[in-house]
Amino acid sequence: MMQKKKSFGPVLFITAILLVIVALIIALIISIGKNAPEISTTESKPMLVQISGTIPLDSNVLASISGGVNSVPVDDGSIFIPAGALDKSGQLVLTMREPNLLSEVGTPGWRRPLVLNVDYKDGNGADIVDVKINTPLEICFTLSNDLWNEYVSGIPMRVEVYEDSGGSPAWVPLASYEYGVRHQICGMTSHLSLFALAVNDVAIIEPTQTTTPDLYVPN
Repeated sequence: MMQKKKSFGPVLFITAILLVIVALIIALIISIGKNAPEISTTESKPMLVQISGTIPLDSNVLASISGGVNSVPVDDGSIFIPAGALDKSGQLVLTMREPNLLSEVGTPGWRRPLVLNVDYKDGNGADIVDVKINTPLEICFTLSNDLWNEYVSGIPMRVEVYEDSGGSPAWVPLASYEYGVRHQICGMTSHLSLFALAVNDVAIIEPTQTTTPDLYVPN
């Protein structure tokens, strides 16, 4: 008895359709990648992220971030929250950002080698935007030896906060002070935002007093 030959037509047709679909998906992914806009400074990848546990409302809390990225040391950023300063429990998310972030809205002549973003989130990762801060919080940056040497040599430094309310974004200086033993520059804040250690690179030179010589009149 002769056996009937199996027909591969339907199988080949389905396989061809699947290959076309896969090719279209790959082409779409490549097209999206080519047409995607370049990452801006505000969208760039964070350098380092630290997430705290739930913040107790009745205790002092010190949260800090330190470490390194690609074997490059990262200076510390920290926040101190006094007991009773916050009215809602949540998690602190500290993110070290790239240096000189949003420099276009900063005071000319100031660089920002350390930038720290502080967010306050609930257990689901959503921002807690209505948290009330009853007592100012302390933001500190721990300086590397090189930065500290610049500071003690007389280079002005301060802590700044990024303000974007009112349609005029800007880096705004906070009243800053130092903890010399810890090589820290700190400032007080009443809200959570982006913070930066700002360093003044503009040398201030006092004008030299000159006198006009007497006019010489020959005899």
